[in-house]
Amino acid sequence: FNLEEKLNEHGSVTLYTCPGREQARSNAAVMLGAYLVLRHAWSVDRVVDALGAEEAARRFICSFATVNRPEPIRNLRIQECWAGMALARDRKWLDAKCVTDRASVTAACRRHRRMVDQFDAAWLIPGRVMVAADPTTTSVDPNPATVKYVFPPTEADRLEMMMKEKDVADS
Repeated sequence: FNLEEKLNEHGSVTLYTCPGREQARSNAAVMLGAYLVLRHAWSVDRVVDALGAEEAARRFICSFATVNRPEPIRNLRIQECWAGMALARDRKWLDAKCVTDRASVTAACRRHRRMVDQFDAAWLIPGRVMVAADPTTTSVDPNPATVKYVFPPTEADRLEMMMKEKDVADS
């Protein structure tokens, strides 16, 4: 919303990222392109023209790469992220309204954060296709926000949880 206000006020906005922070720059480029695709219905080609082919060709580092091994080949390009947003917009998998008003953005971010925190999952196509981490690993994660069962708990599981909570409260 600040971006839209600044564009209306000044006609243009310059986006700066910290020098040497390649991932921050890539993330900013994805978000700016996604904004243009969703809010202003730009094509991917128009975003590439505006932000530059060099920016569009940047590739993301593997999120689970370890420092004690050589970095794996980078595959995902920023332009492909923009193309995914355009596809989701065109197929109505993503409502462009999610970037038009503060309430919609806030609600979408809360839903996404809850899914990531609780289930280590995210919708690719809302209500149809979800990607998730290994459910067993997620269920044993010590983070109290994550789900604790791979399958919905039975009545016996619920009673056991209640007894454990009662024991903790009594001690």
